[in-house]
Amino acid sequence: AMHPTSGFIFLEKRVGQRDAVTWTTALRSALQPWPVTVVMLLGDEAKGLIGCATRGLGIVKSSDLFHVQQTISRGIAGPMGAMIRVAEAKIEDAQESLRTIEKQRALAAQRPRDTDDAQAMAAEGVMASQAVVAAQKAVETVHTQGAAIREAVRGLGDRYHPIDLDTGEMLTPTGVAERLQQGFEKVRTSVCGAGLGAQQRVEAALAKAQRVLPSLSAMVVTWHRLATAAIDDLSLSTLDTA
Repeated sequence: AMHPTSGFIFLEKRVGQRDAVTWTTALRSALQPWPVTVVMLLGDEAKGLIGCATRGLGIVKSSDLFHVQQTISRGIAGPMGAMIRVAEAKIEDAQESLRTIEKQRALAAQRPRDTDDAQAMAAEGVMASQAVVAAQKAVETVHTQGAAIREAVRGLGDRYHPIDLDTGEMLTPTGVAERLQQGFEKVRTSVCGAGLGAQQRVEAALAKAQRVLPSLSAMVVTWHRLATAAIDDLSLSTLDTA
């Protein structure tokens, strides 16, 4: 159990199980010496963590965006890697075919020339060269598609923020929820564009990640409530920017 901002580790202990009661007992013991008030628990969707927060400690349980991104990335990594390997293998096959044809042409050049054979072999050489170029472009396309997926997944981090990082504008919970949904749709579009959308493993990963979006959106509501309460406690006057 680590403080997310400072990185200070309150609890690091090996136990036989990770249910809600075990988590609650261990956390209460670890936090007891410290003059801190726990208001939120951030973690993955493990039932033990959820029960520890909501039933054991009576605090907010927030979903972790990292695990959402990790779920998507893990689900896509295998199929994407397979596509890359297939595409790269086609380059090797095309290059081998081209080398074979070039050897045949070299041998033919040492024999009495047959115009028809020479033309046919020249045509084969052109087609083999074109096949190599096409295979290389196919690999580039697959890598570009993979990069687009990774960019879309990373982009969820910028969207999951109560403040617009480009303009500094405060965003409403509804606005953040819409941005997250748009970001997730961008992920799905990139995945489908790479031809992976129909694969069961990929679809399962996307569905699992999408189920967490409402929890992430709810966290923004909690953030606004906690931030407003903290600001009110400071009794600050209103800043006139006119």
